Amino acid sequence: MRYLDLDEIHKVTLDVVKKIISICEEQNITYYTMYGSLIGAVRHKGFIPWDDDFDIMMLRPDYDRFMQYCIENSEALYPYKLINRNTAKDYAFNISRFCDCRYEMIRDNNEPSAGMGVFVDIYPFDGLGNSATKIIEETLVKKQVLIHAISWAESSKWFSDSLIKNLIKIPLSLLFHMTGKNYWLNRLKKFREKNSVDDSKYVGCVVWDAGMVFFEKKWFSKTKLMDFEDIKVTVPYNYHAHEGYLADSYDIGAITEMFRRQKDAGANVLTVRFSNDADYQAAMSWSDGASDIGTLLGNIGYADSYYFWNNDNVKVINIGLYPAE
Repeated sequence: MRYLDLDEIHKVTLDVVKKIISICEEQNITYYTMYGSLIGAVRHKGFIPWDDDFDIMMLRPDYDRFMQYCIENSEALYPYKLINRNTAKDYAFNISRFCDCRYEMIRDNNEPSAGMGVFVDIYPFDGLGNSATKIIEETLVKKQVLIHAISWAESSKWFSDSLIKNLIKIPLSLLFHMTGKNYWLNRLKKFREKNSVDDSKYVGCVVWDAGMVFFEKKWFSKTKLMDFEDIKVTVPYNYHAHEGYLADSYDIGAITEMFRRQKDAGANVLTVRFSNDADYQAAMSWSDGASDIGTLLGNIGYADSYYFWNNDNVKVINIGLYPAE
């Protein structure tokens, strides 16, 4: 077995992106380059040098149409394949991945690959209603419960190193296993169907991770093309809300200006992604007390409530703005 190096992964991934784009153009489906791939398009006109994946978002109606097309044309699409909970038995994620199955992904801890090869993540954005306050106070909490319930219902790892955590996790894991994964997946489906995209002011990904980054739907009313390696990809016209949120150092002045640009562009969540672990850990001191974040937000003219969460895997810190309505 030979492992692909990062340059080879980028090349194969770009071919997967090209196939997705061809399907979307043929079927009149709108996609958006998002997250780290959007940063890459803005800053590098391609992949962030150390990233090994590509992120695409579709609003739920287009996402469902893309899923249906791939399922109905699965044989013709080979060696490309759509992988999700409906098409792969051992797949354990709530988003879909479009894969080149001539390659095999080797997962940590001998977990099943579920047929995944080199892939592109495809995130569905669902309607979240018209109240930012309700999203933060109600939707976020319900989403966290459902995502954790699904994860623990599937997991065989019931124990942690902490006695206090075990006192909480073991009874809950038993409950979630007894009710079954499918019960919680159905609850999540009903939850995400509560608000339609058409009738919502805000949209976001309900089915992925435990945070809640949400956007005004109008951000996605128009698109533009940007260079990405040797192709052009579709991005939201208001991509400035994410522009440059990759920090090369722990420079409070630069981060303040980064947050100011995001806020002025209409972002509901201020996001900074650090290029190295030392700077990320320095910024994590913000979570120890409100004063540092309060000062930072005051410097960009924001004085209302906020909430904080982070993602160690990609060294990202998020500050959700919580303005009074």
